[in-house]
Amino acid sequence: MAIDPKLYTVVSSRVLLHDTIRDVRKKVLILLNRKIRQADILDNLKLVISEYFSNVIKHSSEATEIAVLFCDEPAMLVLEDNGEAINQLLAAAPSMSALTLDNSLHESGMGLALIKELFPSYRYEAKDAEMGRSNNRLWIPLPFCLKMKVVVIDDDLAQLSLLEAYLEEDYDVITFDNPLQALEELPSIGCDLIICDIKMPEMNGLRLREKVLATSAMRLTPFIFLSGAGEDEIQRTAAHLLIDDFVQKPVNKSTLINTVCRIIKRSQDIRESHDAALDKALTHSLWNALPDKIGQYECDASYRVATRGGGDFIFVEKRNQSTLIVLGDLMGHGEQAKFFSFALSGYLHGLCLALSNSGSVSDLLSGLSSRIQCSQVLANTLVTCLVMEVFEGGRIDIASGGHPPPLLVDAQGNSRAIDVGGMLPGLSDSPDYQMISLSLQPSETLLAYTDGLIEGGLSSLAGAERQDLSKLAVLLREGHADSKKCRAGYLLQALMADFTCDLPDDVTLVSIGFDAG
Repeated sequence: MAIDPKLYTVVSSRVLLHDTIRDVRKKVLILLNRKIRQADILDNLKLVISEYFSNVIKHSSEATEIAVLFCDEPAMLVLEDNGEAINQLLAAAPSMSALTLDNSLHESGMGLALIKELFPSYRYEAKDAEMGRSNNRLWIPLPFCLKMKVVVIDDDLAQLSLLEAYLEEDYDVITFDNPLQALEELPSIGCDLIICDIKMPEMNGLRLREKVLATSAMRLTPFIFLSGAGEDEIQRTAAHLLIDDFVQKPVNKSTLINTVCRIIKRSQDIRESHDAALDKALTHSLWNALPDKIGQYECDASYRVATRGGGDFIFVEKRNQSTLIVLGDLMGHGEQAKFFSFALSGYLHGLCLALSNSGSVSDLLSGLSSRIQCSQVLANTLVTCLVMEVFEGGRIDIASGGHPPPLLVDAQGNSRAIDVGGMLPGLSDSPDYQMISLSLQPSETLLAYTDGLIEGGLSSLAGAERQDLSKLAVLLREGHADSKKCRAGYLLQALMADFTCDLPDDVTLVSIGFDAG
């Protein structure tokens, strides 16, 4: 594929399959994680990559090659393919609001509508031999390293200009010389810190602070007062208004910058700590208890919750002669991902009741896919699912919707990926998922996991595909003589023992083992 000299390659030319979309996404995010701080933008880019390339597969009749490129000036991500051009489909794709209002529109254009909604300033170039373009390109603008927003309120114009000059290199500074105007506009602005003078006409800083505290949208926004010498009594009054610090006038530049940096960092730490505690409480309810034993197989599940919270879930349903296990990973982070995970769990429960113990794992995945596409709530989400039915007689049926392939570990601790694949749920009008069946031999273990295990920096799990075996492969070989060391709890604890960074995504590991003893 031809490469523009102004662009450099993130993912080199490769044949596009459903199973390669996840790998492409991972490589792109390794680059973008260093350049983009906003988690929601990274999540949106994941969605666009998956939706775009899924549409390329859907509308191209022959094998298609893709590449992912990057442009520095202006900052752009470029998705390239030599399949059928989809410019007319993009142009005709309905808006997300139209999709939400009219379910009949879900049958076409959902993924492309999502691209238009998330990145409205995208540009699409269809291949054109006369113009010398041999490939299609989707250009996505990237908002790199957006600065924290600081609002400064002071009626002294000279002081206001000075503070802006001190801060503008590191922060997006918005100034107000009128406290009433500031109070009116603050809720719609949204900011990371407010710096306010105390002595001002019309409304002094103390009264403004009281108003801010009474506004739920701004109550948790860090707040710094500017105060002059000899204002001890005013400072004592202000201290009861839950402020974060004072900066003495005349303002010293280094003192101001250090204070602002410290207060914003402390605020972020408090929020993250609170969110993590809430997220863990929500997450625990999304992991259904896995039975310790199904027939002759030993079962175990273990997980770690990401700092920002991910969308992993395990759904377990006992059937007449089997147990159904659904391992899901919903893209996104925080409360929104958890909300959609709860919704998906509800769908799964209803589907299992409707199928009345008779539906196969591929039937269940097809049903889930159809319902995601038709749902006003879930149509804008992206989820991968691995569905396993473990029969008491020893058979295990498996179907996958865009999920990482499970690993089969033999008695010597060697692992190989199980070749089961399928498109992401919700992307096709008539989804058809293959099902494979296997039975474990004595001392064999089946391991299923979510993407977080890879994105968490633990390298590739498919040891056979790399000459340098992953830490998991090493653990499996070292512990192959002890069946307990192939259980999910032991493996995940050992994998995470030396991992000191914040987890970018939930990590879930499920083991189903045949203990020869």
